[in-house]
Amino acid sequence: MKQSEEKYRNFFESTNDMAYSVTPEGTFMDINEAGLKLLGFESKEEALRTNIKQTYVDPSEREDLLVEMKEKGYVAGKRVRLKNKAGESFEIAITARAKLSDAGDILYYEGLAHNITKALEDQRNRVLRNAAGGMCHYLNTHLAAMLVSRECMKEDIKSVEGLAQLLADGGPSGETLKQMRETLVSLKESYDGVGDAYEKIAQVTKAFNSAFLTYKEEAYLDKTILDIFQAYMGGEPAGEKKK
Repeated sequence: MKQSEEKYRNFFESTNDMAYSVTPEGTFMDINEAGLKLLGFESKEEALRTNIKQTYVDPSEREDLLVEMKEKGYVAGKRVRLKNKAGESFEIAITARAKLSDAGDILYYEGLAHNITKALEDQRNRVLRNAAGGMCHYLNTHLAAMLVSRECMKEDIKSVEGLAQLLADGGPSGETLKQMRETLVSLKESYDGVGDAYEKIAQVTKAFNSAFLTYKEEAYLDKTILDIFQAYMGGEPAGEKKK
């Protein structure tokens, strides 16, 4: 028993994750050096005067954790957001259990908290890099369409100007007016092409901005980005091949 306690204590002190125990009310009973550093405490004494509730960004996340702990007796990889003494927030994955008395009452909670902030940022950056390539291809396609439409409009405007001058000079009005109507139809189509391309770019840009603000996890972002490309391009993202 003593050897087992020593092994646990050695692990408690040496792990790079925050190891801790708290009362059912949330007051710290113990915390290792990694935990002190993570939460910004200058000493263990300072931590023991603190309630873990004060470290939660969203108190409801702790309530959810306690509900799950009460139902199962433990939590594994439960993700919550904490903040250190300076107010800086970060995300952790908590694995913890409730220690019970012989009567089944909760004596305290003990657990490990692994900081996953950097891993989540790496995931998000990877998604952003992947999306950037597809986004550039998408924008370039529609910008090219806008450029073509712009050049067509320039040619049509020149034609209208020439026909108008022909009318002013007393040229054959019937044929000239017919050509002007045809040219104006072409001009309108070119104008509509520019408008459609602009609208597509605006829509997909808005959709991307919304996705990146809403989702933090790679899986959700990947699916949302795929949905955006399929919705606005009618197919698959650039670089994706049909299987």
